[in-house]
Amino acid sequence: MKRISRSLLSIALIALLAGMFVSAASIAADDGETVNVAFIHDLHSYLDGYSEMKDGAPGQTGGVSKIKTLLDDFRSEDPNLIVLDGGDFSMGTLYQTVYRTKASELRTLGKLGVEVTTVGNHEFDCGAEGFYSMFEAALQSGDELPQFVVSNIDWDTMNSEGITDDQKLYRECFDDYGVKDYVMLHHGDMDIAVFGIFGKDALACAPTCVLKFKDPIEAATQTVAEIKKNEDPDVIIALSHSGTGETIGDEDVELAKAVQDIDLIISAHTHTVLPEPIREGRVTIASAGCYGAFLGNVKLKKNGNNWDLLSYKLYPIDDEITPDPELDGYVKSFRQDVQTGYLDDFGYVWDDVIAHNDIVFDTVDDCYNNHVESRLGDLLTDGFDHAADLSDTAAEEGEFDVTVAPSGCIRGTFVPGDVTVSEVFNTYSLGIGPDDRMGYPLVSLYLTGEELMTLCEVDASVSDMMDTARLYMHGIGFTYNPHRLILNKVTEVHIDNDDGTTSPVEKDKLYHVAADLYSTQMLGAVTDLSKGLLTVVPKDKNGVPISDMKEHIIMTDGTELKAWEAVAQYVCSFENDEFPEYYNSLHNRKNVDDSTSLSALISHPNKYAIIIAVVVLVLILLIVLLITGIVKLIKKLVKKRKKS
Repeated sequence: MKRISRSLLSIALIALLAGMFVSAASIAADDGETVNVAFIHDLHSYLDGYSEMKDGAPGQTGGVSKIKTLLDDFRSEDPNLIVLDGGDFSMGTLYQTVYRTKASELRTLGKLGVEVTTVGNHEFDCGAEGFYSMFEAALQSGDELPQFVVSNIDWDTMNSEGITDDQKLYRECFDDYGVKDYVMLHHGDMDIAVFGIFGKDALACAPTCVLKFKDPIEAATQTVAEIKKNEDPDVIIALSHSGTGETIGDEDVELAKAVQDIDLIISAHTHTVLPEPIREGRVTIASAGCYGAFLGNVKLKKNGNNWDLLSYKLYPIDDEITPDPELDGYVKSFRQDVQTGYLDDFGYVWDDVIAHNDIVFDTVDDCYNNHVESRLGDLLTDGFDHAADLSDTAAEEGEFDVTVAPSGCIRGTFVPGDVTVSEVFNTYSLGIGPDDRMGYPLVSLYLTGEELMTLCEVDASVSDMMDTARLYMHGIGFTYNPHRLILNKVTEVHIDNDDGTTSPVEKDKLYHVAADLYSTQMLGAVTDLSKGLLTVVPKDKNGVPISDMKEHIIMTDGTELKAWEAVAQYVCSFENDEFPEYYNSLHNRKNVDDSTSLSALISHPNKYAIIIAVVVLVLILLIVLLITGIVKLIKKLVKKRKKS
């Protein structure tokens, strides 16, 4: 019995010593050989939590104070945690209205403990002066701030072409802040290089940006070479505001393929949620969506010269997490600045309830992903029409026939419950107007009936390649067949009359249209994407092409009519302060004909189909002639050989 007891004791001691040895070995293996990165991107001023539908019921998502709680937990387990942000930290909620004066978003990233961030396309929305003011406000605050990296700004080209005043202003504020191509972080025994990249699609989505950029892959290749030459890093991380997704060409996947010396890419811009990372060769690509809905965490482990994926998780920021009270108070301290510096001008208060909603509207993702009519799109464009028809512009030029809202400008939705002013603002929050106040204004333009039909074709044919171009409209409806030839998918277009009837579109008639300023500025991108085939030219009431849309802003009481303000005015007009039952159904504004019959596919060809058909026939004819010529040549050669 004693012998057995001694044996058991010996085994226990051996096991204990072995466990201690394994634990020590694990610590030694992890020390300097693992990298632990927490990341966010595309926060878009969503410093507070926001409402969305979860499992059929409204719930709260996001909020930087909850992210802070989670990060503190991570840091307690690993003091060498790296925290990064991928850009587009601004533009999306009322906090953006103090972007220039208080730098609320950038300072909040600092409070979160974000060590490095980069530039997103929406950081350029306020132009050079706005960017400069934001950086200066951040520096003057005395708060701890993230380091800032972007490696592909092409200063050499700008200097050689003659640098402009706005470009100089960017250069000055970048120098003041200390913006670099890359920075080195030192955690434990690890030396981590972090550099920034601004993508091609991001630049295309920044019409107010006056900076020039190098090709992202070429710049990344050069920057990584410089890092390896000068720094001897253990890990190289790219903060890439380029994105993943078929509609923009998977820029970050192409970056990973081309620059295999990058170990980790934090992929921002496209709001992609990657439940599992993309592995491209030795490169890991991570992406955590937008608006602070998730906190990403990726851990890499050294394996020879490579870094293998150790773990990856997206942590939902929900009601299960207790907000950090200090950061929550810090964020809310900006609200008074918003009230006095912005909302007072419109006569609204941040948390005022202006209506009650019992309808389940589409999510923002639905507006991007689903190529159908949208209840949310219907409501927003109805709001544009309601407010525009009450404007000074309508009094001078007449009421509007059509209003348009692209998915790319829709930033929030409505869930069942009380609807506040801030929630209405969030639905259409982007940009700034010539009046120097936040929010894109609505503009007045005229399009021919044929151009309205082209807009319908843009939605039908282009938006699957460019999902920010999905169009939602008031006053017009159409039917398209997704199986038909590209640029010939629309089979029927009609005007919706005020009395509930419809009438055919008159191709040569000028129709009065309202849309937001940004959307009209982006019409050139549609022309480029369609290689010049789809062209829409904004005109004034006399049919003269408009050279500057800023001269055609819709005015109300002598001030710009903001897109979000138009929606707010409409919601405030609802009878009994209730969202109308009308929005519980759809209204034939965008209809899908899924027929694959021959007649459905080839009937009613438009001019684009005819052009494409002619081009295809010419190519076929050329191929036939080429083959015929080759056959004749072969026959001649055979005859010569036989004779010889």
